[in-house]
Amino acid sequence: IRVFHGKFHESLQELRAAGVGAFANILDDDPHREVRLRLKPAAMEKLSWQKDTARGDGAESSITFALPKLNWVSGVRIRYQHSNSKRGPAYYRYSPSLTPYFLVEWRKAGETEYDKANRYLDVENNVGPDAEQTVTIWVQGTIDQLRIHPDRQPFECRIAEITLLVPE
Repeated sequence: IRVFHGKFHESLQELRAAGVGAFANILDDDPHREVRLRLKPAAMEKLSWQKDTARGDGAESSITFALPKLNWVSGVRIRYQHSNSKRGPAYYRYSPSLTPYFLVEWRKAGETEYDKANRYLDVENNVGPDAEQTVTIWVQGTIDQLRIHPDRQPFECRIAEITLLVPE
């Protein structure tokens, strides 16, 4: 199973711990080693990057990070702060064209395009300069790039850390 949202994963673990039905049989997560990715962009589209902060105009803005070598990656953990003109929690279901979002795509090794199946969209993020958050994205594959689209409206996004979770 691929888990794309940390809250979902946490809920499954809570059901397991409580011994609820079939959830009691969920296996432990495989052990992972954390490898910190250097925050040096490989490519940028319609944004500026200074130190660890991207500033852009919206949906066409993206920043790409290349992985240093080809390895199997179980997951990616991104710690970031994000703000835009709305400066409030984002709930996609209420206003899909206006809410901030944080879109991450990953490209599998040997491919030239990003597959729409390999993306994570966080639409329930907390927005604001003091609202740091962490997302864990389970990718389960050999990937060579991560591309982040911080928002579809003018934004500022500080990426504090990108960590690859690789099997031990």
